[in-house]
Amino acid sequence: MRRILFVLFITTLIFADISQTISYQGKLTDMLGVAINDTVEMKFRIFNDATTGDSLWGETHNDVPVIHGIFMVELGSINPIDLPFDTTYWLAIIVNDNPLTPRAKLTSSPYALHAATADSISGGGGVILPGGSDGQIQFNDSSGTGVTFGGAFDFYWDDANNNLGLGTTPDELAKFFIHAAGMDQGVIIDSSNSLGLGIAYPGNIGIIVQKAEVVGVQIDSAGADGIYINSPGENGIVIDSVGSDGAVIRNSNSNGILIKNSNEAGIIVDSAGIFGIGISNPGNTGIVIQSPAVNGIQIDSAGADGISIGTPIENGIVINSAGIDGVVIQSPLSNGIVIENPNEGGIIIDSAGFFGIGISSSGNTGIVIQNPAVNGVQIDSAGENGIYITNSTSEGIRIISSGNNGIRIDTTGGNGIYVRESGSNGIMVYAATDDGMYIHSPLGNGINVYNAGDDGLYVSECVTDGVHVQNTGEYGLHVSTPGTDGLKISHAGAEGVDIFVTEDDGVHIADAGGHGLFISGASYDGVHVASASGYAGYFGGQIYATTANAGIKSFLIDHPSDPEHKLLRHYSIESPEVLLIYRGKVILDEAGEMEVKMPDYFINLTDEDGATVQLTPIGRPFLTGYDWNAENATITIYGEPNREVSYQVSAERDDPVKQMLAGPLEENKNDSKYCPDGKLLIPEAYGFPKEMNKIYQEDNK
Repeated sequence: MRRILFVLFITTLIFADISQTISYQGKLTDMLGVAINDTVEMKFRIFNDATTGDSLWGETHNDVPVIHGIFMVELGSINPIDLPFDTTYWLAIIVNDNPLTPRAKLTSSPYALHAATADSISGGGGVILPGGSDGQIQFNDSSGTGVTFGGAFDFYWDDANNNLGLGTTPDELAKFFIHAAGMDQGVIIDSSNSLGLGIAYPGNIGIIVQKAEVVGVQIDSAGADGIYINSPGENGIVIDSVGSDGAVIRNSNSNGILIKNSNEAGIIVDSAGIFGIGISNPGNTGIVIQSPAVNGIQIDSAGADGISIGTPIENGIVINSAGIDGVVIQSPLSNGIVIENPNEGGIIIDSAGFFGIGISSSGNTGIVIQNPAVNGVQIDSAGENGIYITNSTSEGIRIISSGNNGIRIDTTGGNGIYVRESGSNGIMVYAATDDGMYIHSPLGNGINVYNAGDDGLYVSECVTDGVHVQNTGEYGLHVSTPGTDGLKISHAGAEGVDIFVTEDDGVHIADAGGHGLFISGASYDGVHVASASGYAGYFGGQIYATTANAGIKSFLIDHPSDPEHKLLRHYSIESPEVLLIYRGKVILDEAGEMEVKMPDYFINLTDEDGATVQLTPIGRPFLTGYDWNAENATITIYGEPNREVSYQVSAERDDPVKQMLAGPLEENKNDSKYCPDGKLLIPEAYGFPKEMNKIYQEDNK
């Protein structure tokens, strides 16, 4: 069982003293910030001090189900809570005998248990709540007579349409304005049969919540969208300085949040104590934002995850045509974005004016997407970088078990993906049903990773290519200063890396702490590069391969006689045999003989019975000859006494590696994995068009 580290968010809902219970919800994660799916034992204690004090109440809940990290218990259902709630209390939680710290301070909601009657006035056909200078409330009674409390914003009953109005005119500064919400939530909507909160054509901002000490907006079980805002004059939602989550939306039958045509940002959350936005179990997409003039979503300084979306029926986040960035998240203490188990894409961003996604200084992983049924992240037409992540403590991006591509990016004005200063892997993609990463037509680099604490890019268990990059304006893949491997690919169903048509280097890796490029278990090519105007591969260090096939083999060095102005090229000697050569010179003794001992490994490495020896007298010609000893490990050379002889021993390799890896001298293309029948490796050499090239065929499928 995983070790539980902390509760990520807390929500309290109170039912008055008839039941004397507190409905308590939270989220449990492991040390990596990954939501837990398990059944746990939870003990709850109420104290009168934050660290010491006396236990005033307690109960134990056995077998509490935790689904995608979310749990809910009814405190007092086992041992009724018999406390006056006339002072401050703290709640201690113990999970599987592991105490969680610090204790949670109970907010103002539990103190409703202390009230025997509401502070209200009843009479006639209506109920009148006390008002004040900051608000106006009017309830009409059966005779049409109403009571009004004056203030800056009107809350009134629309008797003609049976609606509660918020703001006196359609062009009011804000249709829903909450300031200094105190110790409790800003907005709570529970079990709406239709929209949780619907706002159409606000002249300025759709929703503003400032300084709520718990949740800014909380919506449970909406019949349609959790929040629907259409064509706000400025931002769709602005949430500032909330103590817990900026927005929490659970169990909506349609989208969690839907915002259309905002003239500025779709959503802005500044300084959330826990999640910037938390959405669980939306019936459709977690967040949909269409055509924001500025950022689609902007979150600054979340105490835990910037955005957390659990189990959406369709996509986690969809943003269309953002004027600037699709998503911007700054300084979350945990993950920038967490999306779990979407039935379609994790994140889809179409036509962002600048960044598709920008995340800086996340306390854990920049983006975490688990088990998307389609693409983990899909970005089309970003004006600058498709994804930009800087200074994440753990991975820049982590995507697990996507039903299609782990990451798909088309047509960015800058880099497809830019990750800088990640504490662990720059990018990690695991178990994609299609390509691990697919990037098409960025004007800058396809992938750019700087200063990763672990691997620059780690991709594992992909059904097709591990990484596919096409038509980049600069490098296909650029990785600089990773802590271990620059690029690590494991178990790709097709090519490990497929780079096609880059203006600069296909793959550029600098200063890797481990392997520059590590690929394991590719079902087809480990690295596939087509149409490189320079080198298909350039390595500033040693290269190891189990086997190598090439049309021609040579070395190219600075010319020793003129290294500043010339190059020197030599070609390899080739043979139908895997041939080994041992050569040298000896001086014969007084008897005209001399023994030459082969290396100790000679018999184990070669077909020693088939070895041949070539002897050449040095100086005036004379007769020479040789004998092998019984073990074929030593030769005795004969000739004139005190004369010098040069020798060359040639033997074919016959070790276990050669026996396993060597291919046939000739093979039919029908039986070959290197080239299909009717195609050529180098068609131009035989006068055929380039379309006959087997690589051309594959890259234009």
